[in-house]
Amino acid sequence: MSSMRTAPQGDSFYVGYLAIPDAHRRWLRFVVPPVVVVVIALGAVFAAAQRDPGTGRHRWAHLRQWSGTLAALPQPVLVGEDGAAMLIVQMGKHGAIERLGELGGARVRLSGRLIERGGRRMVELDDAESAVVVVEPADTHVLPMSETGEVALFRGEILDAKCWLGAMKPGDGKTHKACATLCIAGGIPPLLFAIDSDGRARQFLLTTESGQSLTALVLPFVGEPVNVRGRRAAIADLEVLVLGPESIERATP
Repeated sequence: MSSMRTAPQGDSFYVGYLAIPDAHRRWLRFVVPPVVVVVIALGAVFAAAQRDPGTGRHRWAHLRQWSGTLAALPQPVLVGEDGAAMLIVQMGKHGAIERLGELGGARVRLSGRLIERGGRRMVELDDAESAVVVVEPADTHVLPMSETGEVALFRGEILDAKCWLGAMKPGDGKTHKACATLCIAGGIPPLLFAIDSDGRARQFLLTTESGQSLTALVLPFVGEPVNVRGRRAAIADLEVLVLGPESIERATP
């Protein structure tokens, strides 16, 4: 039986179907393992340096139903039996105000998918017409939003609610600025994420006085550190800031 031929030892030319020359074999034995270790170490360092993408979840594979009272303004919000508010959007980069804006105050049953982060939940409506069912017509006693009248100032970042709550990771910062801009322009509710003076994380739905364009006001500041001043309000347990024409300014370092 003949053995595999080996390339001439004095010849550095490598032929793939021949055995590796001894000189090449020795070189590979001492060089390749350290290179592999360095690559693995650099990968671990790079991964550790990445910021936490957050705990948001988008349960896109699970269609389910929710019931409650619909507050249609300033953004569609479902207030459930437990008193908790859930923002509502449509699939893709689209808000739900056109689909639900005429149903404010009605008791509804919605079919969709859950998006959630840090206790704040959102319904992504299914596209089917049957995804929105009016159980009882509008109750004129249901107020869409209650205001305290208190003016407050917060420092934070303006985000699109859908991506921030779990549709994208990360859903904030400069890397997400272009996506957040498109989402808010498409009607996705804008949120202000801020840390208050007590170190607590706060999320505020942003809106404006009647007749003022919210997108024109917030889009220049999306994905950047900002100072936001507005009147405090609420829809159930969802905090709201009502903005004026000059409520937002870039924050200094």
